[in-house]
Amino acid sequence: LSGVLQSGRNIFMATEKIFLDILEKREWIYGNKATAEKLQELGLCYLSNKHYQDALECFLRLKNNDGIEKLQKIAIAEGDFFLAQKIETEVGFSPELWLNLACHAQEQGKLLFAFSAYTKAGKEDSANDIKLQIKNDNQGQYFERL
Repeated sequence: LSGVLQSGRNIFMATEKIFLDILEKREWIYGNKATAEKLQELGLCYLSNKHYQDALECFLRLKNNDGIEKLQKIAIAEGDFFLAQKIETEVGFSPELWLNLACHAQEQGKLLFAFSAYTKAGKEDSANDIKLQIKNDNQGQYFERL
């Protein structure tokens, strides 16, 4: 990666991890430095280091359907509502995928993510069950907005 990403400043690498400050990242993804080769390499680097939102930005810019599909599978497996929501905004996300994500999020104890995903899937009964579980588990805390 260092052969492609050599601006010299604000790039910190440690054991195959790359961290760009926000301004450098903006330049690499959206600016003049954003060649297809660089975006692909940067996206794969972010993906391998579990910086999924950043990888998604690169793959969306490239219109790399394979990369987006990998991230979609990761979002479902990890019950990552926010990653799935970004994918939905850009390329779509079916009710079946939301339901699958909701089940994984629930299994992993990510109840707010499960609640939100069940709602997006149109499964109001399941969403209400999660909502009740959250309220029961957190009595006396602020969850009236659910």
